Amino acid sequence: VGVGRTGAGYVEGLLRTGEIEDILENPKARVAALVVDIGEKDMQGAIDYASGFRLRLEERGIPQERFHFEAVPLVVPERNDLFNSLRRMREFLKLEYPRYYWNPNYEPWLPSSMTMPETGDHIPRAVAKAIYAKAYYDGDRPMEAALNRFVKHIEEAGLPSMVLGCFSLNGGTGSGISMDLMRHLSSVKLGRRIPVIGVGQLPNSGDGEVNPAMFPTLNEIDCMLDDDKNAGVCAVWGDLYKSPFTGGFLAVNTEHSFQRLSSYTQNDDQNRNIDPAVRIRIANEVTNKFAQ
Repeated sequence: VGVGRTGAGYVEGLLRTGEIEDILENPKARVAALVVDIGEKDMQGAIDYASGFRLRLEERGIPQERFHFEAVPLVVPERNDLFNSLRRMREFLKLEYPRYYWNPNYEPWLPSSMTMPETGDHIPRAVAKAIYAKAYYDGDRPMEAALNRFVKHIEEAGLPSMVLGCFSLNGGTGSGISMDLMRHLSSVKLGRRIPVIGVGQLPNSGDGEVNPAMFPTLNEIDCMLDDDKNAGVCAVWGDLYKSPFTGGFLAVNTEHSFQRLSSYTQNDDQNRNIDPAVRIRIANEVTNKFAQ
């Protein structure tokens, strides 16, 4: 599962390796890839790789039904639609978490005065959480349906499975959506039967300033991965607040790779005269591909 631009890049990396076709030679094997983002611009690369991957399966005579790919571009809803869903969050959470405390003073976590972003704009973490919640709980529930299809394919496998949930720890969309998506996947859809492993990419110095959203993101992950803290949360809110990362969590540090790639572009005669900002952007893009 790849969430946001960084997560979509990890799905690309998976499909680029050439090893997945070998795995699918086994008739018991299944591979499912799910990309989730707000808008579709940053998932096009993964979509293209998935199309090419299907052609490679066809060339090798591997049945297409062994591979499932879906890209879910969430839309930015109208303000009234979004806030109508957020005002119902107590209802949704009470159904999902029987021990949820029905706070009579509940208010949506987004201020009513906020300016709604356009699809394609940077989406703040809190807004991404709200958009995901609407897509999972309300209306046609496209996110819930996509997770059902993903899990159905996993359950067709005749071999032990694992799920990787990939996203940026420094972004808005990935960090805002991933925790809730992984919780729904692990605790609700999979019943904690299959290991779910978090893959969170840390920023490097080529990313510029650290996103302020990274602090609450790391706090949230800490409350999940620290057994004592997670036990305290579950004692108050119930078992569905258990850490969804039943297989652990991998933090991907890209700084060392970025420094090496930056030094190559600085010392390369062909790149020496390129604008430094452009050089950093190129080095960062290559760093991400390398990490993925």
